[in-house]
Amino acid sequence: MPERWDPARQSEDRPRFAYFPFGGGARACIGEEFAWNEGALVLATLAQRWRAKHLPGREVRPEALFTVRPRGGLPMVVEAR
Repeated sequence: MPERWDPARQSEDRPRFAYFPFGGGARACIGEEFAWNEGALVLATLAQRWRAKHLPGREVRPEALFTVRPRGGLPMVVEAR
């Protein structure tokens, strides 16, 4: 039922923390640290083979939310090294 993740239905029938990837407390995922390390290794492997460049003519503007991030995303072009 993919519609269960519809934001409009959040308050109806889905608990607030229904999707919490690594869990928390006593039932936290024992593989969380491995997953974070694996993610860093994948990123490092990709960075060795590919280079990401800003799209020409695109201005980067900061947007202050909970953290500062680029307003409207950060479109990039990926090239082989």
